[in-house]
Amino acid sequence: MSDTRVTDGIARSGKTLKQRSLALAPSCGVSALRPPRADSIDAGRFAFTLLVAALLLFSIEPIVAKMLLPLLGGAPAIWTTCMLFFQTTLLVGYGYAHAMPAWMGLRRYALLHAVLVFAPLLVLPITFNEVPTAAWSSTNPVGSLLLLLSTRVGPPFFVLSTTAPLVQRWFFQASAGKDPYFLQVASSVGSLVALAAYPLFLEPLIGLRAQGELWQAAYLLFAVLVASCALAVWRTPSAPASLAPSTEEAFCRQRILRWLALAFVPSSLLYSVTTYLTTDIASIPLLWVVPLGLYLLTFALVFARTPPLSQRSMTRLVPLAVTFAALALIAEVTRPAWLVVLVHLTMFFLSCMVCHGALAQDRPSGDKLTAFYFFLSAGGVLGGVFNALVAPAIFAGLAEYPIAMVLVCICLPVGVSSRRLYYAIPIGLCALVAALAFGGRLAPARAPGLAVAVVCGVPLLLNYAQSHRPLRFALGIAAILALGTAYVGARSPLLTRERSLFGVVTVTRDATGKFVELTNGNTLHGRQSTVRERRREALGYYHPTGPLGSLFAAYDQRPAAHAVGVIGLGAGTMASYARAGSTWTFYELNPFVVRIAEDPKYFTYLADAFPEPHAGALTIVVGDARLRLRDAAAGVYGLLVVDAFSSDAIPVHLLTREAIALYFQKIAVHGMLALHVSNRYFDLKPVVLALARDAGLTARSNDDMDIDAALLAQGKSPSQWLVLAREDADVRALEALDPRWAPLAAEARRAWTDDYSNLLSVWR
Repeated sequence: MSDTRVTDGIARSGKTLKQRSLALAPSCGVSALRPPRADSIDAGRFAFTLLVAALLLFSIEPIVAKMLLPLLGGAPAIWTTCMLFFQTTLLVGYGYAHAMPAWMGLRRYALLHAVLVFAPLLVLPITFNEVPTAAWSSTNPVGSLLLLLSTRVGPPFFVLSTTAPLVQRWFFQASAGKDPYFLQVASSVGSLVALAAYPLFLEPLIGLRAQGELWQAAYLLFAVLVASCALAVWRTPSAPASLAPSTEEAFCRQRILRWLALAFVPSSLLYSVTTYLTTDIASIPLLWVVPLGLYLLTFALVFARTPPLSQRSMTRLVPLAVTFAALALIAEVTRPAWLVVLVHLTMFFLSCMVCHGALAQDRPSGDKLTAFYFFLSAGGVLGGVFNALVAPAIFAGLAEYPIAMVLVCICLPVGVSSRRLYYAIPIGLCALVAALAFGGRLAPARAPGLAVAVVCGVPLLLNYAQSHRPLRFALGIAAILALGTAYVGARSPLLTRERSLFGVVTVTRDATGKFVELTNGNTLHGRQSTVRERRREALGYYHPTGPLGSLFAAYDQRPAAHAVGVIGLGAGTMASYARAGSTWTFYELNPFVVRIAEDPKYFTYLADAFPEPHAGALTIVVGDARLRLRDAAAGVYGLLVVDAFSSDAIPVHLLTREAIALYFQKIAVHGMLALHVSNRYFDLKPVVLALARDAGLTARSNDDMDIDAALLAQGKSPSQWLVLAREDADVRALEALDPRWAPLAAEARRAWTDDYSNLLSVWR
């Protein structure tokens, strides 16, 4: 395939908006029909309807997620089911909006839809609290979840999903053939507003039940708006022959495939860049909002009546942005974080502008827009499914990100080039990378960054000279990414990498070679010494000289019960505190973490916990801790440790009034609850204090943040720990052993519940 064949379809269909309007005017008979109908149509009504629909569509998903989390936990099967349900329903809604008006006629269908839009009010407000627990404990929770989503969420979400294509088609009919695509701007703006408003205003101010009631009221407003738009269409006389569906624009297979591809690539790139930035660069809370916001913004920009940014300029900038992003990706550059994030987001924004801009230029006339939006939705769904389901199953690392970057390059519009050089130049670049890599072995170990810059940077610059030949440029990028990543990987201390729907878990040796470390993204979850004599020593947050050391010393003096429960396995480091005659139960959500912790090639804490037969028992329970803890006997644990809050993704359902009540049902009368709250982004001490006061518990805090250089070199990490108990006497032994344990001094906030939580209030 040549560059010409890849891109000539885009070039042929790349009429400007002005040219398209001039071409349509004679066939549509706009001038003859304009008075009085076209002048009387209020475009603001249609735009406001789309804005409200987008607000509702983008806010229903986080509301449903917060409702389901305490009931179902954080298992990936649950969230992939939700994602597939929403994306499938959206696609079905787009298909319905395309098929029904063609079958019934636009005016008759408008009347039917005006009635249909009020039907979901029968199942509102959305709630799952009254669902029996037995419905979630079946052998097929996915089937139960799909049934409940279909009956509780499906009706309103389906109606909302039909709105964007349907209302724009109605406007085209009611305005006598005016271009309706500018209304997509209102839909994009509504999505952006909802994206920012929910975490910043809605979630912090009102509880979940009130959110559902507010959403119900907003849906009623939306239904009235849709009915008013339908009325405008009903009052419109039947379209004359000049407004009948045009036949001049053929929906050939090539054009449909182009639409699917141009929608697939930005969707896949959105998932990829979000995962990469939030795991490998900076696990900053809500960072995922920025790529999604840029993605939606590009739709608003390219579908505006007068696009503010030139498509030609965006096209010229993409190869340069891809070159810099590829070099940063190969070299595994993570600092300074703000600059790395800026490089990748710039590449992402420009790529979305080019792909979405090509779609906007190739959009059909208004009578065919429902089909156009259906294929756009299908391409977006395919991109999401590929990244969320297929990629974790077939790739060990984040391979879909470089793949998406290469696909972006292929989508660039260009001129003619010679076929002979398609493969010759990439092969030559591969040879150059190999030659430079061989020379890089002789480079000083103190300057690995310089070696990578030479091995990969020089070929990337040479490849940029081919940026006007997209396929050739894309093949060069692919070759350099593949060989460059292999070169850097050969120099890295990686021992193993496990990928699942939970993300990427890696085991590496540190720079000194003294420790083996378990990380998820850039969050440390465990560390063990490579020196045999020290392998039973707890390191990291769990060091014997830290809060956990004195906590277990106090517990061992007078255990309220001989069973210890731990939520969060990590590398199994806490098992080093196991004593003969005790029983330990670890609750871990990620089975891949369990596999790594149990493999003595990487960590031996679990294997070394009870070296003597029958000295004790150690059990690992896989699943969401809050759900699986319900099966434990009442009062069984003398100590329950919750170690699940060190990453940026706080499992809020483990830190609510209902969760605390569950914990103390399972803790013995004089037992203790310990919470590890070390976190770079959230100060969780005010939340715990509020929960302690709400439940009438006593609390102690130990901030072990000032670590001297010698202990840091030995593998200790700064940490913050909290302990809750029913009586003050139950924690006095802690203060006697370690005076750093002190009453919790923090400004108490509103106690979190399953109905209310506010992460932004504790963001550092």
